[in-house]
Amino acid sequence: MELEYSYLPCRFCVGKSHCEQCAEEICEHLRPLPGVVSARGEILRDSKRLLLELGPDADENQIYDTLEEVGVFV
Repeated sequence: MELEYSYLPCRFCVGKSHCEQCAEEICEHLRPLPGVVSARGEILRDSKRLLLELGPDADENQIYDTLEEVGVFV
């Protein structure tokens, strides 16, 4: 599963250089969810993406709910 995202705390980042740190923070919220095999962020020039490997027991609604709770917009 690949999701392009924006992250609310990034908008207020004073240094404007913590994107990889923020991506890791988001992934830390996703990795414990049932069915999430792996989660990593990819920072590109024009976009930010979350790359998720999901198992058969993954609940996409729970993933989206978790993202919303931590301030991620997909």
